[in-house]
Amino acid sequence: MSTTDNKANITDNEDNVSDTAKFINVYWDYYLILEQDVLEIEPYVAFHPNNYCCFSTQFIKLYLSICSEIDVICKEYCKYLKNIKDLPKHTNIRYFAECILKEHPEISQQKVAMQKSKRELSPWKDWENSTPNWWEKHNDIKHNRTGKLVNGKNKFNYQHANLYNVLNALAALYVLEKYFYKDLAERDAPIGKRPYILLEPSSKMFGFFDFDIECRAWISHLIY
Repeated sequence: MSTTDNKANITDNEDNVSDTAKFINVYWDYYLILEQDVLEIEPYVAFHPNNYCCFSTQFIKLYLSICSEIDVICKEYCKYLKNIKDLPKHTNIRYFAECILKEHPEISQQKVAMQKSKRELSPWKDWENSTPNWWEKHNDIKHNRTGKLVNGKNKFNYQHANLYNVLNALAALYVLEKYFYKDLAERDAPIGKRPYILLEPSSKMFGFFDFDIECRAWISHLIY
């Protein structure tokens, strides 16, 4: 049976599918599409600190799409953690921080390694105390794209759609999805059995090397 057939079966028979399978089908597959869109830029703009300030219309599209998905995942994750069907009408990034960090305070210190360069990003750094800068800049673009920067002559908000902010936003989404999936896998696991927490297909860009290496070592032990 093809992958397409499998996806169709998941969609048609959702009541018979685990929450982890639904998560991969509905959220992780979309993350991988966003990631691939970012990777396709690398031949033209190398993922190097010298290029972090590069901005473009394509980056605007990616930046807004990624942050929109972060909002979606945060809402779904908060509903899961609170075990409620609906959230209050006016939720924001501070509400999400309070909800998610109550369960996983380590997210605010979670480092994400870029697989190719081994450079590290900390997209949710200090989230318990402040809103991430890349999220604030995304809001500037979303709500006032042509507004001028406060201390920047002939510089505009849309210039925040740069490589650095796009990479941090994507890394932030990656972190949320990894933790959300881990929680689902632990809940779905049969009593007495270790949960399978490795998201597959895996990311081509990022990794929590302590988290992923531990999981892969356990899988290798089972296989070999």
